[in-house]
Amino acid sequence: MSKMSHIATSCQGFFLAFCLSLLTVLPLKAQTSQADSLRFLPEVDVVDVGMKKKTVCGGLVNTFAATRIQEYMLGIGPANVLDTYLSPETYKGSAVSLSSVDRRLRFDTETRTYRKWQHQSTWQVSLNMASNRANNADYLGGSLAFQYDWLRRVNRYLAVGPMVEAFLGGLYNTRNGNNPAQLYAQAEAGVTLLAEKSFSFLNKNFGIDYEASLPFLGATFSPQYGQSYYEIFTRGNYDHNIAVTSPFNALSLRQRISLDFRLGRHVFRIGYMGNYRQREVNNLKYHDYDHQLLLGYTKYFTVKL
Repeated sequence: MSKMSHIATSCQGFFLAFCLSLLTVLPLKAQTSQADSLRFLPEVDVVDVGMKKKTVCGGLVNTFAATRIQEYMLGIGPANVLDTYLSPETYKGSAVSLSSVDRRLRFDTETRTYRKWQHQSTWQVSLNMASNRANNADYLGGSLAFQYDWLRRVNRYLAVGPMVEAFLGGLYNTRNGNNPAQLYAQAEAGVTLLAEKSFSFLNKNFGIDYEASLPFLGATFSPQYGQSYYEIFTRGNYDHNIAVTSPFNALSLRQRISLDFRLGRHVFRIGYMGNYRQREVNNLKYHDYDHQLLLGYTKYFTVKL
């Protein structure tokens, strides 16, 4: 598949998921909350707001009640991996990931509302295993990613802001004798979009989210085509091994759409996550496309303000 095909695939996925996210602004029995992202609370909770107490019942949100949301997600699905430093072939297999999201909101005691800016941090550990068409060689890969977002709420349903991400990983080819492994180290900055909506159906409360992150500028480590790691790290033969990345040579997208629902006093999540990482630097091509089914748990903290 050509580079333009890779780009088209990523853009089509972004467009489809973004259209789905527009469901978040449909008038499906909207709640009266000023912060729609805080959808669920324990069935009964008492919150101090200055000298006034409020009781929250039935699992609906009170904007003075929660200042922190933690999300834990397990993802599993197919993976498509290409790294021409290790092999000219595309390998296909499976990927699994564990993600943790910590979102913090600040409360303004004067206006008794949440401030427009919120902070969000995400950790993700991923493992994948893929095979070539002949099924005589395998890729074994793993990565750790950290992303931090500064999100400004545009209205009840949309928030957008800058993000930074650090990515560290590796890929091992079981068949190669020389140059059997590849190291990935990358730092990027870009923008994150968050769209969310609460609604009721059959007297049950639900929440739908769509989140997308698009890197604009970064730096990545990459050997040159045919250059060994022995030359780089032992002999010190540097050859433009730190390259600048942008959408022109490394168009990437990370997106997630999910549905939150309650079972008893707990909030669970089901959804889809797509990771489209790709780059073409130093005469080497790389991509890692993951499509994963998400299962997760969301925890809402309530505090006395």
